[in-house]
Amino acid sequence: MHEQFKNEKCAACGMKFFDDEDIVVCPECGAPYHRECWNRVGTCIHSAEHGSYEWKGDSAELREHLENVESARINKPETSEDGFEIFHVESYDEYREIMDRKLLEQQKDFEEIDGVTAQELLKFVGKNGYYYLPVFKDIRKNNKLLKLNFASFLFFPIHCFYRRMNLFGVIMMILLFLSTETRILLNYFADNLGLSSSDLAVAYIVTAMISLALNIFALMFFNYFYLKTAVRKIKTIKQQYPDESRERILARIEAAGKPGIFYAIAFSFCTAIAMMLVFQLINNTLGISISVLKELVN
Repeated sequence: MHEQFKNEKCAACGMKFFDDEDIVVCPECGAPYHRECWNRVGTCIHSAEHGSYEWKGDSAELREHLENVESARINKPETSEDGFEIFHVESYDEYREIMDRKLLEQQKDFEEIDGVTAQELLKFVGKNGYYYLPVFKDIRKNNKLLKLNFASFLFFPIHCFYRRMNLFGVIMMILLFLSTETRILLNYFADNLGLSSSDLAVAYIVTAMISLALNIFALMFFNYFYLKTAVRKIKTIKQQYPDESRERILARIEAAGKPGIFYAIAFSFCTAIAMMLVFQLINNTLGISISVLKELVN
């Protein structure tokens, strides 16, 4: 492997390159890919930016930043006047390795969870490992399932997909859509069911409370389900690739759990569209047209 791509990642799958891998470089912007990823994608993911975009890599971008800030000594820790250690690194991955190593030293009494180690969980979580690893330890050691996660409450349910909890996010979105669908059906069949205006008002309040309850449920139990998801996915990866090196396994775990805001938005949008189509099909079967739905919503 060319030295230029050491510690760099494939532009398509996000996994690190290893010495024995075949690398393909986009002739327009220089972005590197695994050959199998290039063949699978079929084109450069930066094709829309060609002409204005040039791939530099994480190492080069961070190096430029450090050169603009100061001419620093690499990798040699210093001590500030306040007694804090200062590390100068030449890549974000190197910074992550230092911080992860320090965190693992602090959590050295972290017990394995169904064969999954603290290091593997830290690789899966990626960002905010300093928050999640102690939380996971507390859940495991003290059986404290209730751990507040305000990001999941404020950005519900997109945060589920951001953290690659696709199944959990889809289930929560289905429950949200069901509460809305319940209001629509009660409105449409109010006469048949003998419901008065006050009954409908109570039904609206109940369904609204159900939606709020789902948000609160995510606030309180998101961390627990995130731990269960991480353990399940890590175990699956280790079972699928039993003969691979430890470094490759960790790279696969990191890629599988890597948070992504654009992925979260796209997945949420596609899931919402799919659910709208399903519920609209149900409404059409029951004789509720789109015009009627607009009247009910208004």
